[in-house]
Parts: sequence; structure tokens; C-alpha cells
Amino acid sequence: RGPVLSLVFNHDGPYAKSAWAFCGHPELFEKADPDADRLFVEVCRRLLSPVCLTALQTDKTSVRLGESVEMSVRMQGSAPGAVCRFLIGGDEISRVALSDGVACCRFSPRANQASDKGIVEVRAELVVGGKTVDCRRTGVVLLGGRRGPAFCFADNMFSIDGRRRFFGGMNTTGMIWHSANEDPLVWERDLSDMADYGMKFLRLLHFSPFAQDRKGKSINDPKFLVVPPMEKTVRQTDALTEIAAANGVGVFLTLHDWMPWELEPEELRPQEDWARFWADRYRSNPGVFYDIQNEPDPNRWKKFSEGKSWRDLGARDGERKRAAYFARWQKANGDAVHQGCPQAAVTVGNLQTLDAIEKQLSTDGLDFLNVHHYGGAADLRSVVKLIDRRFEGKGFSLGEFGATVAHDARGRGKTGDPSEDS
Repeated sequence: RGPVLSLVFNHDGPYAKSAWAFCGHPELFEKADPDADRLFVEVCRRLLSPVCLTALQTDKTSVRLGESVEMSVRMQGSAPGAVCRFLIGGDEISRVALSDGVACCRFSPRANQASDKGIVEVRAELVVGGKTVDCRRTGVVLLGGRRGPAFCFADNMFSIDGRRRFFGGMNTTGMIWHSANEDPLVWERDLSDMADYGMKFLRLLHFSPFAQDRKGKSINDPKFLVVPPMEKTVRQTDALTEIAAANGVGVFLTLHDWMPWELEPEELRPQEDWARFWADRYRSNPGVFYDIQNEPDPNRWKKFSEGKSWRDLGARDGERKRAAYFARWQKANGDAVHQGCPQAAVTVGNLQTLDAIEKQLSTDGLDFLNVHHYGGAADLRSVVKLIDRRFEGKGFSLGEFGATVAHDARGRGKTGDPSEDS
């Protein structure tokens, strides 16, 4: 099983401009066979004159009816007379001669071109000597106000579409807004698979670095949170929420990326504006709920108490001040979400450390509690008990979880699962 022959054209990285071929069935060439011989000769020709399409992009990830989209694609290699065909479905919408290796076309998606999930699939084909030698695909979401499953937290329980449920989901990182390999077709494939596997929500973290174009670099200062955010981020997030809704999957949006929380009121305002903007944008979609920040660091102010006795009034005041700042930060952001969308559920994805006392001293601004846990199941009881606020009507939930050793190994670029250690 597998391909008879495969071609790989490297357009970037350490092997840029090299061409490779692989054969999955070498026995085909052990005896005379005219078809196999022709195939072998064609592959050799492609290796000697490698041309392919790269970087198929659209200037908008999502649009409304009447808006236009510009699509561009780049060719690697040299092929005199090469043209690029742009297609939607089986219909050619443009045929363009490549200029300096680039072809572009502009089109306005129509409702009858979209799938039942609102995705318009577009394709670019490279034609050389009358033959199609390469093809790239991407997609654009035609926005239609799709509503996801209604996530609601009340009476210490979550419900989905009015039915109380115990459910799970998964994480993905900010790379979803950054990588050229991420597009609506990839999101549709992944979210459709999630729905098939019974995964009910997708948590999106490391989001705030894309408030403005900082090339994916972390934004750890609230002053970089601009409202409205750059158009690309808004259109991408619109596309994600609509594709998720079309697949019956909720979106758990983490608003801030490892920012400080010991903020003065004027420093809090950009965070509040950012939280309010997104909550208001998706107020009509009950399938979106919010995590204020991924794992706020409880040790940022440890200098106030480290090495000191609790009898030391300075240490005690430092801890109280730390807890007060955390509570103010949490409430300000939670209230901002509720101003944008009163019915949205809000939490903070807390670290599991037991000394992070600020997470048990105040729950103002939150609808439910959440904690991450990388470690043994035997330790989970004490970690969850620390955030158990059911007596306030704010039940607990488990966020990120897994084996500590395997998690830390992945953070250092290692692979595999050391089962004994895990």
C-alpha cells in the first residue's frame, strides 16, 4: 500500500530548491512494463526540472457576502509559458500567466459556492505545457452568523443546549493564528474530527500576541493590546468560531498570554477593553466561553515572603497585597467579559501549585473555577479541593492535564512517552 512514486520539492529551509523522489513499490521496475517505464521517465523529467506551487494565500480568512478576496500563489522553479488556473469547485474563475513567479486573482465568494458549513474551497493549479503539474488548496469562510452549542454554567453544573453534561475538549496554541499551514480547510478537518471523537470544545491559548502584527512574538505588556485588533486576527477568529459552531464544537478562548496581573487601574484598562471587545463580538454565539489567562504566575511577588516567617508582618502584608492585586485583576477582566456578553461563562486556568493561595481567596468575576494538573491521579484530590467553591455556586473543572515527565519532555523538544516515569 502507499504511493507508487512520490515527489518532494523543497522550497525553503536547509534543503531549499532540492528535489527528492521516493518509490513505494520498487518491484514494479524489476520487469519490462511500458506503463511503469513511462511513469519512471516522467518522474525523472520532473526531478530534472522541478517546478511547484508554494505559499497559496488569501488576504482574508472570512468574509461576508459582497466582500472580495485576493488570492495569490508563488511558483518555485522555471517553466516558460506556465500559467495558473484558479478554481472554485470545478469552475475556473481565472487563468493567469505567472509574472516573476507569482499569480494573483480577485473574487467575491457567493452563497452557492460555499459548503453546508460555510467554507468556499479555492484551488490553484499550475499548468505547464498543457499539463497540470501541481495543485494547492485553501479556503475562505463565508460568515453566516452560525451559533455553536449553548454552553451554560449554573447550579454548579455545566449544560450544553440545556442538558447537563460531563464533557472534555482539547488545547491548541497561538500557532493557529501564525502558521502559513493553518487555514479554514485545516480547521474544518480538525474540528470535524473532534466532533466525531466526542470532544466538545477547543481551547485557544496564546491569543493576545496577535492583537497587532508582532510576527507571533509574545505580548506580555497590556499596552500592546489594541482595540480593535488587527483585521487579520479578527477575520481568523471569526472563521474559527463559525467552523467550530458548524461542527457542534464550543470555543474556550484564553484572552491573555502570560501577562502580569499586579496591575494598577490604568494598566488594567487595555485588558478590560480587549476582553470586552471579544465577548461583545461573539455575544450571539453561546458556544464561546472564556479563560482570562493561561496559568497566571503565583510567584511573581514571592520576594515579599520568601525566607520569612508568617509571623513577620511585612511578609504577611506582602501576601495580602498579592492576593488583593490578583483578585482585582481577576474581577476587572471577568466583569469586562460579562459587560460584553452577560451570559458568557468565565474562569482562569490556574496552576496546580498549592501555595498559589490567591486563587482560593476570591472568585469575584468568575462563573466557575478551573485548575491545570500535570501529575499523579493520587495528588489530584488535594489540587481540586483547593478550588472547590461549590458552596458559592461556582463549581470546579479540570483544565490541562497529563503526565509531568512527558509534558516537560515535549517542552524541550523531545518525543516519545517514557511510560515508567509517566
